[in-house]
Amino acid sequence: MKRFSFILVTLLIVSGLLLAACAAPGAPAPSPSPSGSPVTERPAPLPAPTGGMTAAEQQLYEAAKKEGELIIWSNTWRHDTIEHLFSDRYPGIKVSVWDGPQGTALVAQFLEEAKAGKTSLDLFFGSTADLLPALDKGVLKPYNWPNAVGMAPPPQHLLYFTHTATARAPAYNTKMVSPAEAPKKWEDLMSPRWKGKAIMSTSGETSTLMFAYLWREGNTLAWDKATKFWKDARAATNASVARGFSTTLELLAAGEYDIFLLSSLGVTFPLIWKGAPIAIAPVGKVGAVSWSAAIMKNAPHPAATQLFADFFSRPESMAYYADAFAETSLSSVAQKMQKIGKEYQRVGVEVEPVPAEHDTEANNAKSVDLWREITALRR
Repeated sequence: MKRFSFILVTLLIVSGLLLAACAAPGAPAPSPSPSGSPVTERPAPLPAPTGGMTAAEQQLYEAAKKEGELIIWSNTWRHDTIEHLFSDRYPGIKVSVWDGPQGTALVAQFLEEAKAGKTSLDLFFGSTADLLPALDKGVLKPYNWPNAVGMAPPPQHLLYFTHTATARAPAYNTKMVSPAEAPKKWEDLMSPRWKGKAIMSTSGETSTLMFAYLWREGNTLAWDKATKFWKDARAATNASVARGFSTTLELLAAGEYDIFLLSSLGVTFPLIWKGAPIAIAPVGKVGAVSWSAAIMKNAPHPAATQLFADFFSRPESMAYYADAFAETSLSSVAQKMQKIGKEYQRVGVEVEPVPAEHDTEANNAKSVDLWREITALRR
């Protein structure tokens, strides 16, 4: 990669701020924007949750103010979004967010800390799959997130709260690929047009589950079909593999590749809104996989942690968060407040999240193993 292009793209990404969200499941078939033109406008944010505090909320707030701080770890955070609204409603509590590397690395780090009797964070936000290794380690606190409404039943252990889903679709460089050339269906990824010009990412390890559900037969997950498709797509395109969605999109935007076979729309949209030469391929139905939040059992700021959890699980907060992170809220009430559905229709994708009955720990673990096999770096 040319150093100058890399620097420009990196600065562009660092400067980007995400404000978007996803279409609710069951939405009408999307209508792509004219001539496949990329979306360049982000939706306006929802207003912050309002209303007076209940007596219990006021008491919890007073305890949280004495603690004075809340610490969140995440690998997908968009700063000055939901934590800004929280601070507006509850002044006097400093919210510190570490937007770290891959979620698996963050989980591994807090598990190592726990072995030494240390807990540096209050809350973790990441993919549901990232949290799987922590479920039996005694480091997470069960909590019922009481203000959540319109949600599927939570897991019985209550160790995490599954709140949104992120869609994935192909993305292409608009300087290298015309709208007419862009894939219009998933099978178009097999075209010779992309041979030697495609890239994939090791991130998105729940993608196998996403496609096993998207291409299901009745209610049976199509694991073999999903795995074969992505192995064949990689072979047909001789796709390179990079680590992380952001890094892969940097390479795409710099013109090192024409197409990113499966990008996270939550990472792609903000770059488009900031002018990166990237567009989303209008492939129709796309899958989406879940993101969850978990509370640490020995959180250093327990009152502030509970206050944030109760604030976050309000429908207004969940809708704002989902819009800001370009995701689909899994609350049917919050979905009605979201604004990003129209954006997805404009680019020609229809989001179909994996439902709770299939978004299980066992299926996530299986998906991780299969995606690692699909994207294994060749020697």
